This record gives sequence, C-alpha cells and structure tokens, in this order.
Amino acid sequence: MSEQQRHTSRFLAWFSTASVRYVDFAVGRRSGDDLTWIIPDGNRCVPIADLARRLAWARHENNSDGDVYIRPSAKDPAGLVFLDDVSLKTSCGILKKYNSIAVRTSEAGGCHVWIQTSQPLSRDERGAVQRQLQPLAGSDPLSTAGDKWGRLPGYANHKRGGEPVEVLNASVDIQRLDVGPYLSGTAPPAVARDSAPQPASAAPAAGTGQVDRSRSGEDWQYALRAALRGRSYDEIYPEVLARAHARKKRRPEHYARVTSERAVERAQQWKGG
Repeated sequence: MSEQQRHTSRFLAWFSTASVRYVDFAVGRRSGDDLTWIIPDGNRCVPIADLARRLAWARHENNSDGDVYIRPSAKDPAGLVFLDDVSLKTSCGILKKYNSIAVRTSEAGGCHVWIQTSQPLSRDERGAVQRQLQPLAGSDPLSTAGDKWGRLPGYANHKRGGEPVEVLNASVDIQRLDVGPYLSGTAPPAVARDSAPQPASAAPAAGTGQVDRSRSGEDWQYALRAALRGRSYDEIYPEVLARAHARKKRRPEHYARVTSERAVERAQQWKGG
C-alpha cells in the first residue's frame, strides 16, 4: 500500500468508526470560472463499504487535474460536523478533546476537521451546529453549509498546485461533541452572539450542494473573509483588483470596487456595526 493509499484508508476507516454508512463521492474539475462535477455511474451516493471500487477511477481523474471530494450522504444522516480552514493549533486542540479527524489540505492552508457528534444530524441540523462552532474554531465563515464537501485524503489538491491532501491525525474513544445545546438554542451566549449567518452569495450552486467556486466566487469569499478579519476597504480593494487584472476581468476597477464595498458592508452587518 502506498503512502497516498494509507491516508485514504485511514480516513475511510475513521468515517466507518464514526458510523458513516453512506457517502457522497465526486470529482470536481475546473475550467476557467466553471466547476464541472464528475460522478461515477451517475450516482454520487455510495455505501462506504463499496467505495474502494471507485478509488482507482478517482486516482485517474485526480491525475488529470480533478479534485476528489467526499461528504456524509443525506440518505443516511450521520453524527458528524465539518469545519473548514482550521489552524493547525486549533485542529490539534480539537483532536485532543473530541473524537475527530483533521485533514491537512496544503502546506500553507488550514485543515478540514470532522468531529463526531452525540447524535445523527440532518443537513440542516449540521449546518446550524457548524455556524455556531465557526467563531469558536476560527474556521472559514463561508463554509458552514450542512452539505459542505471535504477533500478526500490521499489525493492531490489542484487548487493548491497539486499539493498532497493528508490526514494530520485522528482520535477515537475520547468523547463526542454534545450538540444538544446547539440544536435547542441553549448554547453559550458568546457562541450565538458571534456566529454569522451564511451569506446569500455563499449559498450552494444549483444542483451541486457546493459554495460558489467560480473565480468571481473566490474573489468574493476572499474579500469577505478579509473584511470579517478587520481589514479595511483600502486594504482589500488592491488585492481584488490584482486578482481581476490577473485573469483579465472586464472592467476590473469597477468590479474590484463593488466587490470590496459589498464585502465590507456585509461584514459590518454581521458584526452589528
């Protein structure tokens, strides 16, 4: 078994330990601003026990610049929540406290973290819990949808130049996250106060269950994350403008101004300012 296969096997074994029986499995391939979803046999819902038969196909697609994604299927609600772009320090803290697995998606980027919960969750329940956990974990505020896809370890991340996606670590037999307070609305006030609703621009693209991954969508996500972290319009605008020029966006100055203004305005609304 290769090192890549070991990372895949470890991740799927942890999912099975967490009582995940069905997963959605697909490859996303980017062409310009468009992300095309490739689904083997036209059925993305797969029993996790049968997934091994599709891994060779996924390897072929990954070698052809496709990114490999996985998530618990809505067909069989699983007791998991997902956090995106979590720092290494926070990921290690979660691993020590809860049954969880952290996936490092690139050398420079953060981790995908899956946490086992005290009960199975529907897509909407998973999203509700994730939105409340996001400010505590400092994870990506635009990646809290209940049907968010995660990267499957053992494959290359072509969004990051082909860097390997690997399991950082996994933990079992510690404790599951008690989601009761998050579902009943009795979570600590600081969590409810700091949590931010999912913006309309980050809503799943029709038919995919994914956040907008076009180039414009990535610009918006960058600008909004920067604004939420306290950066000003004057700091955000040049960065968005440079991104627009790099891909020869039509009317780049107007595009950068509108994107930056809206991001700052949305961040202020979330923060009550």
